[in-house]
Amino acid sequence: METNYTIYNASAGAGKTFTLVKKFVTILLKDENLDTVRSVLAVTFTNKAANEMKVRILNWLKEFSDKTKYKENIVLKLISEELGISLEILNQRAYKTLSYLLHHYSLLSVSTIDKFNLRLMKSFTKELGLSYSFSVELDASEYLKQSIDELVYQLGTENPFAEVILNYIFWKFENESTTDIRKELLSSSQNFLKEMHLENLESVTQKDFEDFKKLNQILVKRIKSNHDEVINIAKKIVDLIQTHGLEASDFYQGKNGMGAAFYKIALEGNIFLNFESANYKKFCEEEKYAKAKSPKEDDIKLIAPEMIKAFNQIKQLVNRIKIDESVRKNLITLELQSEITGFLDQKKEENDVVFLSDVNKLISRHLKEEPVAFIYEKLGGRYNHYFIDEFQDTSQLQWDNFLPLIENAKVSDGTSITLVGDLKQAIYRFRSGKPEILIDLISSAEEKNIQIENLQNNYRSLPNVVDFNNQYYQFLANTELSNPDYKDLFGNKLQQISFQKEGGRVQVSFVPPKEEEDDFMSERVVEIIEESLSNGFAFQDIVILVRNKNHSYSIVEKIIEKGYPILTEEALLVASSPAIQAIIYAFRWIEKPEDKVPLIRMLYQLYKLDKIKIQDFTEEILKLQNLSFTEILKFLSEEFNLQIHNKQSNNLSFYDFAEEFINSLNFGSKEDLYISALLDMILQFEKNSVLSLSEFLEHWEIKSKGLSIRFPEHRNAIQIMTIHKSKGLEFPLVIYPRYEKRKSNSEEYWFPLEEDLYEGFDKYYTSSKSNLDETNEEIKQVIDKQEFEKKIDELCIEYVATTRAVQQLFLLIEQKSEKSISSISSFLANQGHEAKGVIELYPNTHFTNLKPKDKDYPIEDQMIQWYSGSWNQKLKVSSEIHKFYREENKEIQYGNAIHAILAEIETLEDLPLILKKYIYKGVLESENLPIVKELITNLVIHKDLKIFFSEEVRIYKEQEILWEHKFYRPDRLVELNGEFHILDFKTGQKLSKHKKQIESYENALLSMGKRINSKQLIYLLNSEIEIIKL
Repeated sequence: METNYTIYNASAGAGKTFTLVKKFVTILLKDENLDTVRSVLAVTFTNKAANEMKVRILNWLKEFSDKTKYKENIVLKLISEELGISLEILNQRAYKTLSYLLHHYSLLSVSTIDKFNLRLMKSFTKELGLSYSFSVELDASEYLKQSIDELVYQLGTENPFAEVILNYIFWKFENESTTDIRKELLSSSQNFLKEMHLENLESVTQKDFEDFKKLNQILVKRIKSNHDEVINIAKKIVDLIQTHGLEASDFYQGKNGMGAAFYKIALEGNIFLNFESANYKKFCEEEKYAKAKSPKEDDIKLIAPEMIKAFNQIKQLVNRIKIDESVRKNLITLELQSEITGFLDQKKEENDVVFLSDVNKLISRHLKEEPVAFIYEKLGGRYNHYFIDEFQDTSQLQWDNFLPLIENAKVSDGTSITLVGDLKQAIYRFRSGKPEILIDLISSAEEKNIQIENLQNNYRSLPNVVDFNNQYYQFLANTELSNPDYKDLFGNKLQQISFQKEGGRVQVSFVPPKEEEDDFMSERVVEIIEESLSNGFAFQDIVILVRNKNHSYSIVEKIIEKGYPILTEEALLVASSPAIQAIIYAFRWIEKPEDKVPLIRMLYQLYKLDKIKIQDFTEEILKLQNLSFTEILKFLSEEFNLQIHNKQSNNLSFYDFAEEFINSLNFGSKEDLYISALLDMILQFEKNSVLSLSEFLEHWEIKSKGLSIRFPEHRNAIQIMTIHKSKGLEFPLVIYPRYEKRKSNSEEYWFPLEEDLYEGFDKYYTSSKSNLDETNEEIKQVIDKQEFEKKIDELCIEYVATTRAVQQLFLLIEQKSEKSISSISSFLANQGHEAKGVIELYPNTHFTNLKPKDKDYPIEDQMIQWYSGSWNQKLKVSSEIHKFYREENKEIQYGNAIHAILAEIETLEDLPLILKKYIYKGVLESENLPIVKELITNLVIHKDLKIFFSEEVRIYKEQEILWEHKFYRPDRLVELNGEFHILDFKTGQKLSKHKKQIESYENALLSMGKRINSKQLIYLLNSEIEIIKL
């Protein structure tokens, strides 16, 4: 039966992109209707893949329309044969189509699946309940941080949820020694935004504080009750044993047998036995009750049925205790996440944003029931032809959102559906990819009238590399896989035929069993690089693939030692640049001058960059120890010609301050890309708020780990990258250091619950399956399913790694001991090789580069240069004072301005810049400037207070203190000669609670072992200062 629905099962190197583009272009050229392009949609998963497809479509059309060469074009001949149309007519159509696309480029609908979904969502703004001005936020971290701050601020309030937060803090301290609760919550909250958690989390977030509290109380009561019941049952059996004149040693296996089990429970309280022990099973199922030839066997037989019954009761109760304890332990995580989700929803509504992670959920929830015609109408056009690339990485929600359009196309005339994927390369399950969708479609292809095309040719790798992969994965399929779908997938259906004629090198090196295996691995990598260079390969031909970044560090060090150029993901991170590190350390020191560690680190980075000359680094650092901030600035200027600003100039934005500061350090052109990226980041964030130094440093902590630069492609350097990053790429020579797999600590499970036993909760989240494997069948099924998925994921990662090589593949196997056997060593043994030393699997082949580059590589890449000029010498800006304060809010505004200024000021010389800053920010009105300036000046120079605003003391401004379940934040703590002075500023009327508040600060400090010298309430009204010493 003819079908318009095709799935291309494309193994690595099988020409997937060629097949897609050929079919796409064939549709465009099959008739003279230029508007056909409006009806074709192709989606893939990365911008790079989408752009590559667009470029290839346009290049092919350009080649097809070339009047002098079209007759020799092999691809055009294939299209001509398929359509039954002459080359001449296709040449004319290609010319017209290319011209049309160049004038209507936006009609070429080739994009990422996320971009298509965004377009779909924007078309349904009203139906989805969104405002027309909403924006899409790619990174939720900033909003999550704000939501977590809101959560933590509940501490010290009457909110009942404060107790939950406090319990979480204590639990983390006791179990994991976590010191940064906000960071811990941010990490877990980001994880919960993944699609894999959304559906499960949704039912939990419907529960409120009372629901969680009630379930917790029930669990505590039930755990105790079941524990007591277990002990009582065991005691009865012990009594029964003794009544019959028996002892634990009389039973089968003695101290490890059934009799001893009841004694352990009854007398020692050890209820968590291994109930699946072979000894217990033989007692219950094989009637092995007593020791061989025991004279007491008949007595034991009399009580054995009752013992078995009791054993099963205990097992059932203990399994319930295990589940209950696991639920209770993880309940607090879900409760906190539920509350964070509430705050996050508020933030999204207030800021009119939608997270990218929400898009699929919103579409799925609201458009599932919409008629397809209505969806097309809203999109502004109808698609007749659908292409989905990398289908194995599609998530369930993404597929659900496409399904109505796909199903409509299936039953319509003149339509087609093309899905392209490779289940063996499904390595993005951690990003919610669900390869099972593709498996289901392939297994039900006949029923759903889907044509399956297996692309068997390998156009990438030389024959020996292809042959190795064919044999290796066939072996793994036969020996390690029992699931028939996957067995067939990695076995018979994987077998490829190389399009190349001959050649290809595959070498396996075994790391000998020794303690410093990392050094050996690195040394072997360098040896292979040196040999490859002598065989005609260039640096850029070589790539080293690693499972994770931790595996790369020692290898990178060895390569750098040899002086070879290397490009790593870490090298692309902005934070990896010594110049950027120097700038950030300088910012940290300016923010907190009393902390000299960032200052020392800044100087060290500048020293490494050869920006400052130091004979004896330690000696120079010692000179700084006893200098004040002002004296250090003078020292840096005189000794190193470093003109570092004291404070942010308040007539400048933070961006301008940062740019001016960077200019003063005079970095070289090699750092320009990194500096430009840093300033772009500052500018982007400053669009949303006026940025201060402290705000930027907080922002940097969150964003810096993902901020990277892009070097020009084809840079002549050895590349080292993770296997995940290498997917879809190919390299002449691949080195794969295959470290022995360590057990992962990252486990995530959503286990089902019986709602009637758990107050309406139908599932719960845990990061550990510990002791739950045998508690009940449903939980076991979840664990077994995820264990199987992990095994397949590991196999897929291995497959991606070994199929990137075009000419040569080097496998380095870490072997922990002589006895340890890996899958590759088993395969080699099967091939007749001994798993040790270096093995050339295809020795009779060329080891030289078969496709050497015929151009010279530049020694230094031409980098983008960063230029900076001072705009304030060229431009005058007219600023307006904030005009929108209501009269009734002026007192509050005045008080807020005073507090904000006092929260920043350290010495009198800071005041002019701070005042300018708050005029600029609109916090302080210009009409209040003279009063505020006079008031703060009088405060700072007051005879009883001036010591607290000098460089002789250590100042803590609005420092949070946790004491007796509450956070306290004194306006100013001053440390002088090992004693503390507490200052609290008030701008309103005197209240009795002010005295209690400052006494609370004192008690909090005393609980920390601090000595208090004085407590002072300072009232600031108009131009008057009143000091109350307590």
